[in-house]
Amino acid sequence: MLHVPVLLEETVSRLVTEPGGWYVDATAGAGGHAAAVLAAAGLDARLLALDRAPSPRHPSARRAARRR
Repeated sequence: MLHVPVLLEETVSRLVTEPGGWYVDATAGAGGHAAAVLAAAGLDARLLALDRAPSPRHPSARRAARRR
């Protein structure tokens, strides 16, 4: 089942206010918000993605985030 990030546009528009910078996603899951933040922040941006691993309910989330 594909995870669809909720409030994606609202989160990215409030978090990424200018290109570049450092960002932290402390609930990275499958990486949907993290990927959107990096896409909006540009090539100079850096992101630290954290999550508890592996989730018994979603054991492939870390692999999905890495692929993104």
